[in-house]
Amino acid sequence: MARPPRGGHTHVPHSSVARRYARFTLGLALDDVPAPVVDKAKQLVLDIIGSCLASSQEEFGRAVLRATESLGGLPESTLIGAAARVGASHAVLANGTLAHGLDFDDTREDAIVHTGSVAVTTALAVGEATGASGRAVLEAAIAGVEVMCRVGLAVPGRFHARHYHPTSLAGSFAAAAVAAGSAGSRKTSSSRRSGSAEARQAGSSST
Repeated sequence: MARPPRGGHTHVPHSSVARRYARFTLGLALDDVPAPVVDKAKQLVLDIIGSCLASSQEEFGRAVLRATESLGGLPESTLIGAAARVGASHAVLANGTLAHGLDFDDTREDAIVHTGSVAVTTALAVGEATGASGRAVLEAAIAGVEVMCRVGLAVPGRFHARHYHPTSLAGSFAAAAVAAGSAGSRKTSSSRRSGSAEARQAGSSST
């Protein structure tokens, strides 16, 4: 039997998790997605838009919209519930806040994540900014939901145990996947986004 190299570790070629997510995201085609999943994804998009509109009528929602409009930036993406358009990253922040603001957005209970407030809002904002088709936006949203749930399911309950909010942590990976899918990024660029998301984790659940 061959001895392992000095140090006691045998090198096993493998693909990083970031690259696997990148391949999955960029390889996902709507024609390959089961019809019930596509229908559910469309419902999720409508549900998130509705949640954003509902929150936009509340005082906290109006404050979010006012603050985001003041940030300026290129008029790339729509603020849901307002007439203004702002930079894509600002739109994601505002619309994601509105989507979860009343806590009526979707929840994957075993992964403990709210997928739509991240995946849908990112897909809509980045898709609008890059001129992506509705089909591409839906594909990106589906990929983001899948990635987010997979990350949450990998460590069920452990984020909460350390006082972190799973949605913000798993959502970083989802947002990277969605942005790559909506913008049609190459695999290398997409995997770097996922790696960057891993390196920049944050999201305390303390109140």
